[in-house]
Amino acid sequence: EMMTWIGESPLHVSLDIDAIDMSEAPGTGIKNRGGFSYREIRYVCDLLATRDIRAIDLVEVNPMNDVQNKT
Repeated sequence: EMMTWIGESPLHVSLDIDAIDMSEAPGTGIKNRGGFSYREIRYVCDLLATRDIRAIDLVEVNPMNDVQNKT
């Protein structure tokens, strides 16, 4: 449904790291238990990679809270 809505429009992708489950991405200011899994985020990114992406940003990343560069 999302891909139909986007169509062929150029994209700016913004990924808010604190939407990902804290077990997958601990390097954020807000820990989210029950957030998106690695598999779910990877699936969305793979779909978006087929589109005309003009910019990407990752927000809410806090390296001070990361564990062994996992995020």
